[in-house]
Amino acid sequence: MKFSVRVGAESAELQDEDRIVGKWAMSLRVWVGGAPTITERFLNSPSDAESILRFTRQFGPLSYPLEKDPSKDRSFEFRLDDWRREQKRLTAWWDMFAGLASTPNATVIAPTVIEVIPRDQFQIDRTGLTFLCANLKHYMSLEIAALPAERLRRCLGIGCPRRFFARDLREKYCSDRCSATERRRAKLRYWDKNKQELLAERKQRRLRKSSRRRKKNGTSQT
Repeated sequence: MKFSVRVGAESAELQDEDRIVGKWAMSLRVWVGGAPTITERFLNSPSDAESILRFTRQFGPLSYPLEKDPSKDRSFEFRLDDWRREQKRLTAWWDMFAGLASTPNATVIAPTVIEVIPRDQFQIDRTGLTFLCANLKHYMSLEIAALPAERLRRCLGIGCPRRFFARDLREKYCSDRCSATERRRAKLRYWDKNKQELLAERKQRRLRKSSRRRKKNGTSQT
């Protein structure tokens, strides 16, 4: 079973420094998945006004009033604080499911229940069954709940708050940059811990190399 959602915005502008107003795209595109996922992009997006505006211009708002039909009234408006509140909620939702990976197999875990909302719909075609979500907010909640818990990760890079979906179970960092930074830090920690021994070993290598060079030069002159 797959999840999908319609996304897209024709326009989006910041107003009064705390609201975004705009219009849904005339023809919304269907998002079925991607790398990185919309959920990763949303959770890892900075929460300043410009970043929220950039996300909205690409995907549209997280939801719309149920009394409105977006096919007839394409306008939307939301407060930045509501967007940030939803980001915090879904971050906690992600971390909760990620924590299930470390739960003993014998632990009984109650099933997750996510109720359908108006305009959610099942679509059946030759490729299988797709659940078309009514809005992005519902789509991301379902996506987090459906992903394998052992693949929901928080980057282990010091100071990095990013969440990511591990496509390889060996992954510990959200990017090559974080991975390289942590390797450098690990080398520095090793150096600081073993500095005296390493310096002594380096000095002995230099002395041995110098001794061999002197012996070689002496043999050549003889």
